[in-house]
Amino acid sequence: MAASPQEFSTLAKIDVLNRFGIALEYGVPLIKALELTFEPKFLSDFSNGLTSENVRERLNGGERLTAVLGSTSLFSEYDLAVIGAGEESGNIGSALNSLSKFYNEANWTY
Repeated sequence: MAASPQEFSTLAKIDVLNRFGIALEYGVPLIKALELTFEPKFLSDFSNGLTSENVRERLNGGERLTAVLGSTSLFSEYDLAVIGAGEESGNIGSALNSLSKFYNEANWTY
């Protein structure tokens, strides 16, 4: 049975959060972690045109990570608030992994 768009969206979010969080926790630089996470073939349905090139430009231009991620349709306001808290505290990887765990548990609960 094929996954519904809602299920695919949740599964994609879990995968993105997990991949991104692990990369950051193991010391992969932020922009490289984003490049690896937002591969065009991986998130084309959700990225709203977000590419590694414009991510790099926006971050180097002083934009916050939450603003860049907020331009996609993958993250909710709650997700962005948690990621923003991680950004402020210097624990983005941990925040991403916490969100991944939350969505993974919620996905299997319902």
